[in-house]
Amino acid sequence: MCQTSKTMRTAVEQADVVVQARDGIKLPGGEGLVDQLNGLNAWCKVTVLRLNSCGLGEGGGRALAEALRLNTTVTSLNLGWNRLREIGGRALAEALRLSCTLASLDLSDNGLGEGGGRALAEALRFNTPLTSLNLSVNDLGEGGGWVLAEALRCLGSNHLGEEV
Repeated sequence: MCQTSKTMRTAVEQADVVVQARDGIKLPGGEGLVDQLNGLNAWCKVTVLRLNSCGLGEGGGRALAEALRLNTTVTSLNLGWNRLREIGGRALAEALRLSCTLASLDLSDNGLGEGGGRALAEALRFNTPLTSLNLSVNDLGEGGGWVLAEALRCLGSNHLGEEV
């Protein structure tokens, strides 16, 4: 069993709801990520997923999006500093459209670009529980920024935190 899988397995068995990769653990391109997450007996119970700075890249974003479609309990997702780029961002946005539980999302410093920002904006129109969002350092451009602002405004009564 690889070190990453052990770390995830241990985190889930101990906390039963949190999966966190420790500093220094890398999942380049998301290789094996879906198998590792789906292999966790408690994947359907995970509410907090922290995979910041794991080097996921675009492939990892796509792999994680696939895994997230099988999980309806994640309330907090931290994927900061993973170089997801537009392709990984679009894949995650599509998976997030289906989420009715996500309250906190950190996609900081992933280079999502305008296309990733637009895809995320569309997904956020359907994600009403969102209360915390960090999209800093993503070069969303004016177009991506405007559509995101409109999507967030449409969330209506939700109060988004200072991180927006």
